[in-house]
Amino acid sequence: MATVDALPVTCQKLLKAINQMPGPVPQVTSCAFAGDALDTLYITTARVELSAETLAKAPLAGSLFAIKPGETGLPEPVFG
Repeated sequence: MATVDALPVTCQKLLKAINQMPGPVPQVTSCAFAGDALDTLYITTARVELSAETLAKAPLAGSLFAIKPGETGLPEPVFG
């Protein structure tokens, strides 16, 4: 689960928080598991409408992050 303007990103399993990753940026926009084992969590962030002061404190705003949270995602179902 990721929420814009909210940190930390929290992995949820059975509605229980299992691992929190505090981020170095103020605007998390989305996240998704990927990789062969679905064990890498990719987190996108934004830098829109951030002040120069905020950007100076968070120069990685707008970056893509890849982390290994110790959990895996689920494969997408195949349709058709």
